[in-house]
Amino acid sequence: MLKVGTGGKMQIKWLAIATFLTGCDTGSSMVLGQFGEEDQLECEATSVTPVSPGDTVEIGYADDLKQVDVDAMLALATGLFEETLEWSDGTQADVAGTFADAGSPEFVVTEDVGNGPESEPGPCPTQLRFTVTVGLTTSDGRMADDFTAEASTLGERIYFEHRITNPGGTIDVQALAAPGVQVEPDEVRVGLWLADGTFGGQLVPQPIGGIDDDAAPLAVWPFGELETE
Repeated sequence: MLKVGTGGKMQIKWLAIATFLTGCDTGSSMVLGQFGEEDQLECEATSVTPVSPGDTVEIGYADDLKQVDVDAMLALATGLFEETLEWSDGTQADVAGTFADAGSPEFVVTEDVGNGPESEPGPCPTQLRFTVTVGLTTSDGRMADDFTAEASTLGERIYFEHRITNPGGTIDVQALAAPGVQVEPDEVRVGLWLADGTFGGQLVPQPIGGIDDDAAPLAVWPFGELETE
């Protein structure tokens, strides 16, 4: 069994309402912080250890570690999930996510590497990370894409993030973007989560000459903010 811990608990912020879990290899990082607070932790992977599907690992924060079966987590990231999304223009559509071929699990230890003027060292979690093949479609034809996403979990929800270039559907990114914000016309960032059979997510554009948090979502499902328990 693999164990680690550094104490404390924070909420994961997603995209415009939040911030993606991002990166790859030992240089990967995620940004953590309480909603409404300016200070954030920048948690960067300091070690990545491949694990076998039959292994058991302890992930999360030191004061709330969860012992999880790797096989069980991979199984949760499998199947067809459906919801209703709301586009930024006020229209709604059915959205379906198909998840398959979950594999290549890794045990990831992270540490705070925030170097902002107001930043102070804080607690970062350990994660289980793996890859999943995802199909994302909407009933109005705006999204019709297949991709391999990186999944991360602290033991409850499973999060997926991916940047789609040249989306396969009919989505008009600029038309759905916030007024006055110039965005890349052929790029969409996708954030998804699964937990206990529930399926949520959002689509966000990439601003031209801006930072990720400048972008309001193009679509959200279920409606409202996405955050950890």
